[in-house]
Amino acid sequence: MKQIEERLPKSLIKKVGFVLVSYDTERDTPEALLNYRKQHQLSVERWTLLRGEYDDILELSALLGVRFKKDAAGDFMHSNVITLLNSEGEIAFQQTGLKFEADEFIKRLNSAK
Repeated sequence: MKQIEERLPKSLIKKVGFVLVSYDTERDTPEALLNYRKQHQLSVERWTLLRGEYDDILELSALLGVRFKKDAAGDFMHSNVITLLNSEGEIAFQQTGLKFEADEFIKRLNSAK
């Protein structure tokens, strides 16, 4: 997602926001998310970091087609999915996997409502 942000055309910079949702409702406190923001240099203007109740995260994950699982060490494994929502909150495009093409995502972003 940082690759997308870095490659956004100037015409889209103020129109695009990024949202990261934590699966770890126990350890990702507001303070932990603030530390994560600082560590990864995520601006307040464009990046929203969210946490919620487990059932809410489970429902959102199901809606977006993201699978996750807590392992024995308490860490989370999850599918790699970046979802583009249009201005209506509908899924306009999803990119899955570890091989990521920022150009394709930006192309889809340009064509989304």
